[in-house]
Amino acid sequence: MREKIIKMYIDKLTKQDIVNYINKNNLIVSNNEIDLLYNSIKYDYINILNNPINYLNNIKNKLSISTYNKLLELYTKYYHLL
Repeated sequence: MREKIIKMYIDKLTKQDIVNYINKNNLIVSNNEIDLLYNSIKYDYINILNNPINYLNNIKNKLSISTYNKLLELYTKYYHLL
């Protein structure tokens, strides 16, 4: 059930949704990071859900330190809601 609901949301996700969320959380990210985050969420969300910390560690070198740290913070804050 959870996966079906998440998939329905992911199917509707746009890059602008990512930008809006970034702005809402006061992040400063590059266009490359936006693309990476969007593509990761859109096309690899199952792996993210199954092992989020491992996934973040795998893309860590493609993110700025501040973006990576903020993603970890957001993960810690919200993952229990999934």
